[in-house]
Amino acid sequence: MEFPPFTLVTPTDEQVQDAAHAIRELEPGLGQLKLLARLKEENNWTLSEKRFRRLVPSTFAAGIDAAIAEALKILEEDEDEDDYEDGCSSDSEFDDASGESMGYGHYEELDDSDGEDDEADLEAEGAKEGHPGERKAVFTDSRKLADDAFAKQIGWRTRTVRLKWNFKLTDEHIDKIVALSPAVCDNFRDFIFESEDARPLLEIEVVKVNEVKEWGDWELHITSQTYQDGKEVTDLPFAADMGLQGMDDDTEYNNYLTTGDISEEYLARYGY
Repeated sequence: MEFPPFTLVTPTDEQVQDAAHAIRELEPGLGQLKLLARLKEENNWTLSEKRFRRLVPSTFAAGIDAAIAEALKILEEDEDEDDYEDGCSSDSEFDDASGESMGYGHYEELDDSDGEDDEADLEAEGAKEGHPGERKAVFTDSRKLADDAFAKQIGWRTRTVRLKWNFKLTDEHIDKIVALSPAVCDNFRDFIFESEDARPLLEIEVVKVNEVKEWGDWELHITSQTYQDGKEVTDLPFAADMGLQGMDDDTEYNNYLTTGDISEEYLARYGY
């Protein structure tokens, strides 16, 4: 698939918001680019392997596998919280299945129990570095913020380990993304820059939340950001959190939070 030529224009805030809203409306096609997978404390998928693979384009499988392996290694080694200091990192590279795309990863450990805004500190620190692969941005959404506030209100101690895994999209990746849904084409093309250095980056984030009774759940997020000349232009909301978007039935959402599973009806309804 070839894209017609277009002019690179830095969007205004209003244009970014309008585009973000338009992309969110395309959730059925774009939702496959974002996965929320919950793991049990013993590291078993609560989403079956079959469903996991159905939700992730094969283009990204190798990169996702590498990120999961690295993340679980970090989380398994993190049983003693004193082993790590805030801000330590683990960097590595990998080739995806096509052998064309290189990835760069690091993780941050945040201790939210002191009530201080550690995430804001990391955001500011990462912005100074000016390199997309090293930027310590933290992905959040309103539901997660509400959950965090509730956890603190009832006395849970929330500690988060995050793994960011970035890799650039090749032309092959872009073709497969656009092919996910005909409606995606025009909207997504507007965010693909001609400069190789400005291609969107996918980010994989692993989150561990511990409660005082040692109950835990694990979450894996895949998000995307676009950079121009080393600076973030805008977040690309390829899709809202797959486990939350479209769940307007409280029963279905509560069941998802409890079991980490997603009904076949939901998957069918949104084209997965």
